[in-house]
Amino acid sequence: MSEAEFPINNSLEARKILIINQLFIETADQEYVSARWAFNNGMFYPCYTLSAQAIEKYMKAVLLFNDCDTRTYGHDLIRLWQDIKQFDVENILPQKLSWPEVQNNNKLSFEGKSTDDFIKYLSVFGSPDNRYGSFGTNLDGSLIFAIDSICFSIRKLIRINNFCSEDIYEHNKNEHFSSNEISETQSWMLSPNFLLERLASDTLIQVGEKRELRHIFKNMNFAFAPNYVDHSGSFGGFHSISFPIHNFLVRHRRLDNSDENNAVIDQLEAWVMDHIFISKQVKSSLII
Repeated sequence: MSEAEFPINNSLEARKILIINQLFIETADQEYVSARWAFNNGMFYPCYTLSAQAIEKYMKAVLLFNDCDTRTYGHDLIRLWQDIKQFDVENILPQKLSWPEVQNNNKLSFEGKSTDDFIKYLSVFGSPDNRYGSFGTNLDGSLIFAIDSICFSIRKLIRINNFCSEDIYEHNKNEHFSSNEISETQSWMLSPNFLLERLASDTLIQVGEKRELRHIFKNMNFAFAPNYVDHSGSFGGFHSISFPIHNFLVRHRRLDNSDENNAVIDQLEAWVMDHIFISKQVKSSLII
């Protein structure tokens, strides 16, 4: 174990930074890149879950770097988003979502929408309930652009607003004995050791990381990699799936309101409620 991983000689501030880095930022980076992979391979439920987890952790890092208690937030993305705005004195967090024009025959559903509305959307579709498909999917190609934009802006906010007594990138570089060198640092960068910073570089790949990971991070990423030239396209259609239990218990009843069908649905509903945990929010969507 290196001295950086077991910092017995570090200051209290340095040890706090290490805890925030390792528990929140480094894990969020992996979830964010994994969400991009899932999106570009049509794995939309994992994309929702991983995106929500990454954004949640980045936002909690903002609060922790301002000495705020994060214990009561749980997975409340809406409350976290509203509370980190108080530290955004330079208006880094976008009020509306936008990105360069891309070739797409359909109007991108999140383009021009308020970021507040997108956070509300992700709080539903990225919620723990939707790990089971409880709210289905409802997205187009702009989903990943919105996620990129929000992760990018929160990282920028962390860099300029924190309790660190120096620039946090320089602190992480100097304090944690980094041998990595990034020739041109960018405003969102927090440490030369972190995954996103290494993927943004041309050479810094660690054991177990394949070079394809860099393409996953940079491809069609207009926030973190606006000058990337090897774009290979991304999902550009529309994808929507409704909740299976809603289909069987609500839609099937509407489609056939006969006594025979209602009797079967009543028995199915009793079985579902007796055998599968369903949250109050999901149950409310099953009321006709």
